[in-house]
Amino acid sequence: MGNKLRIVHTADIHFDAPFSSLDASLARQRKNELKQSFETIIETVKTKNADLLVIAGDLFDSENTNHLTVEFINSMFSRIPDTYIFISAGNHDPKTQTSYYNMLDLRENVHIFSGEFEKISIDALDLDVYGISFTSAFAQGLGLPKVQNAQKTNLLVMHADTQTDSGYNSVSAADIENSGFDYVALGHIHQPVISQKTGLTPWAYCGTPEPKGFDETGDKGVLYVEIEKPRVSIEFVKTCKRNYYTEQVDVSGAENHREIAEMASSRITDGHGLYKIVLTGETALSVSTQYISDALTGKCFFAKVYDKTLPLTDYKKYANTNTLKGLFVKLMLEKIEKCKDDAERQICTDALKTGFDVLDGKEVSVIED
Repeated sequence: MGNKLRIVHTADIHFDAPFSSLDASLARQRKNELKQSFETIIETVKTKNADLLVIAGDLFDSENTNHLTVEFINSMFSRIPDTYIFISAGNHDPKTQTSYYNMLDLRENVHIFSGEFEKISIDALDLDVYGISFTSAFAQGLGLPKVQNAQKTNLLVMHADTQTDSGYNSVSAADIENSGFDYVALGHIHQPVISQKTGLTPWAYCGTPEPKGFDETGDKGVLYVEIEKPRVSIEFVKTCKRNYYTEQVDVSGAENHREIAEMASSRITDGHGLYKIVLTGETALSVSTQYISDALTGKCFFAKVYDKTLPLTDYKKYANTNTLKGLFVKLMLEKIEKCKDDAERQICTDALKTGFDVLDGKEVSVIED
């Protein structure tokens, strides 16, 4: 057994992300909370007495970065002068001559990888750290380097996609298996994927430390990794200040908007959360999403309501008519009958409603995150 190596693994922070689904005031608050999450990461480094902080890409969301954000990052790095910091630039923030990475305070303990695979040796830890950065928004799969000294602890840090047909530096399972690393710290996927192991090589996506939209539900955080060859342990550490939730509310049988509002309100269990409330079912009401949204004010940090209800329409009578609308309804009703589960049935039901409205000359809208 060798010396124990302690690592905090983060990625996909996306500083100055626009939080476009929120109004300006709430978006500004979420940007500040993202900084608070990063501060939590730095405190985790200190609490765990970590030897390394690795950032596997997308530290910045885009070129639209505020210089005060870079100043903030530098101040955070200054709090952990005895921790080695390794950064692999991602597809959102490629390392170029004009990137904000050039404004980071690259003191002795901070290293940003170049566009070619590098190996940095830390003799005091008997450690070799390999890594590579994106230099443009896309990168073809480059494979993985081979470990040069298997007696040492060997770590790989990179922003990559394990989907082999990806344009985001795809790496295959065979690449990981044959690499010989003791741990592969990946970024790019915003959901944590923990304790994945290919062959003898453990690897993981840490996910994003703070969610940015309704496609990023669940707890978010960082990974704390301990390596004591040949043992590797991985612990998820929650850092997010808020969670996003998507709730489908079947309002069938509701007689008025007050009842619908009560149904929606009952699904809000986190007063600090952000909610997408999707109303489903059949109703004779012409649903006012604004009324429901107003009724939810103060119940949580943010709530947006979408109407995906179906009118109490006898679609079967249209299915028996010799018209384009009738043919469409007949085909969709047959498809709904063959659905395997509620999720598929909801998709098909939504398609029936939307298609029916289009053929009826009505204006339709699409739900966005």
